[in-house]
Amino acid sequence: MTFSNIVVLFGQFDTDAVIEYTLNIEFNIEGGQELLYDEIHMITSADIESENDVVLIKILNNKIDTDPKWGKKTMPTRN
Repeated sequence: MTFSNIVVLFGQFDTDAVIEYTLNIEFNIEGGQELLYDEIHMITSADIESENDVVLIKILNNKIDTDPKWGKKTMPTRN
């Protein structure tokens, strides 16, 4: 798994942070041959606070971005 296209918004939508990103998932067999690759657009929102130099993160939402701009998928990007 890797992450790409990361956008962080602070103080919007009644949360401390909203992170929009693409989750890249790749499955390989021994020898490096790719079996499956897919990109899933995600949105995570969280409240963040600091107490005694310790950052506390409370994840409020972690979901797949179903915005029509990404289109509906029935298959992975490559298989």
